[in-house]
Amino acid sequence: MLDEEQDLAHTGDGALERLWRTQIIPLLTEHHWGDGTDVEAVYGLPVLRARLNIPSPADVGPAAGADDPANP
Repeated sequence: MLDEEQDLAHTGDGALERLWRTQIIPLLTEHHWGDGTDVEAVYGLPVLRARLNIPSPADVGPAAGADDPANP
């Protein structure tokens, strides 16, 4: 299962968001079960990106030269 999760983490746009939504948030939800924490409001990926001033990939666009065969 670990290989499957690692493959998911490295595949295309939205991979981190999927991994965060399907793996990280459920673990944090279980950890905070019954304590009243709004897990999405505290640990949601958009919230963390905003706090750390890290734009989402959709806001940035593709990395310069990432798919350019002339730029190995």
